[in-house]
Amino acid sequence: MGLFERLRGDSGPRVAFIGIDGVPHSLIAEHSDRFPNLTALIEDGAGSAIDSIVPPESSACWPALTTGVNPGETGVYGFQDRENGSYETYVPMGRDVQATRLWDRVTEADREATVLNVPVTFPPQRNVQRMVSGFLSPSVEKASHPEELTQTLDDGDYIIDVNAKLGHKDDKASLSITPTRRLTGGLSPSSSISRLTTGISFSASS
Repeated sequence: MGLFERLRGDSGPRVAFIGIDGVPHSLIAEHSDRFPNLTALIEDGAGSAIDSIVPPESSACWPALTTGVNPGETGVYGFQDRENGSYETYVPMGRDVQATRLWDRVTEADREATVLNVPVTFPPQRNVQRMVSGFLSPSVEKASHPEELTQTLDDGDYIIDVNAKLGHKDDKASLSITPTRRLTGGLSPSSSISRLTTGISFSASS
């Protein structure tokens, strides 16, 4: 039995909300041939662009999206927030979200909720049917609930997030831009300064 077969639950009506961090709706809409599965889900259900918040950081956006209120009410403003009355900082986790999450409302309505890989949900809540916390979680074992789900994820080699360290050894020469090329397209720094200041006059009174 696959993971999604295990998640189906009873035969009552179900709703699936899918969000992919950092992927604009326009990318999928303009390249449907490259994203056939996502396109099929959108065509069979619904999909559209949404406005972000201020600040537009993932750690602030996901609590806002899953509660329906802005950071002023969720209490999460970014990947690092400041302790009240102090300059000490901390990394916001699920317990720091001060507003009611969507899955909490589902649970309160006596329905079952399954939450998979949503950022800012660690540690996983025990009052929902199933939960796998998103990025910044230390491991699948610590990020998943209940134990049966943890075993299923382990059997499938589930990965919560990409390993950024794997990119440290890649050759990035093709991505580098020297300051000279960025400013002038190949001119020397002295030439670029000359071009940037041509026609600009300065006076002691200005």
